[in-house]
Amino acid sequence: MGGGKTMSSSFAFRLLFVLALLTPGLSAAQIGAMGAAGFLEGFGKGMADAARQWGEYEHEKALIERRYQLEEARVRAQYERELARQVAEAERHNREVDRQRAEQQKAEKQRAEIAALQEQLARIEAERAKFEEDRAVAKVEAAHPGWIATIRMPQFLAWKAVQPASVQTLATSERPEDAILMLDLFKRDQAMQKPRTAQKKK
Repeated sequence: MGGGKTMSSSFAFRLLFVLALLTPGLSAAQIGAMGAAGFLEGFGKGMADAARQWGEYEHEKALIERRYQLEEARVRAQYERELARQVAEAERHNREVDRQRAEQQKAEKQRAEIAALQEQLARIEAERAKFEEDRAVAKVEAAHPGWIATIRMPQFLAWKAVQPASVQTLATSERPEDAILMLDLFKRDQAMQKPRTAQKKK
């Protein structure tokens, strides 16, 4: 029994020593007063409090991590929605730009086609006007060969100067028939003056 007492005292000493290490704020008298039983009770209670605090810490940590994950997911979803919106907006903008570019190219092509048609029409009109002019000249030439030289003669100019307005306006007409009529009148008057001139000479 003496050995058992010694072991019990040695075990109690070790417990008190550990208690002194764990509770540096207690005096030796306080530690001695607590005894082994008090140490074990306090140690168990401390371990239970530590376990409870650790559980609370783990629970709070889990809550914080869960809130962080939810917030991260919310921010990521918001970012992805905004990115998708911007991508869709950029695609719509690109389609609109392509549509406007296509319309501009179409309009430019149409303007080029219209300009080519106008140029072709102007050329046709010039050719038609030249044809009509040549035909009119040929018609007058057929009725009065050498008529261009005739209208430059002093006799014709003098005759024209004394004609009434109805005859003089024939010179400004574009109709070959009016030119032929004016030359007919001139040659008729010239033919009528010849006998008079011959009679005067007699």
